Amino acid sequence: MPIIPEGGIPSRLVMHPLTGPTIVICAEGPEVAVFRREDWDALGMEATPIAYLTRDEINALTGFLRYWRGAEIEGFDFTSPSPSITFEDYRT
Repeated sequence: MPIIPEGGIPSRLVMHPLTGPTIVICAEGPEVAVFRREDWDALGMEATPIAYLTRDEINALTGFLRYWRGAEIEGFDFTSPSPSITFEDYRT
């Protein structure tokens, strides 16, 4: 499991896709939800998701990406700043 720069293990991933400003994807632990960007900006985690991915959908997506991206998906440089991706650790 990758370690985030502030220490700990990431428990929340928030993505604001750069090519589609109308949604936000939030993964908290193993749960993945999709929000309308305007709802997320106004309410954050209190917003009502427009969709949740099931465990099977998450596993299918992960397996598909691992196959097609190969070694590239094995690691992510958590120290590289990104305008669209944030990792948070609420356990520390």
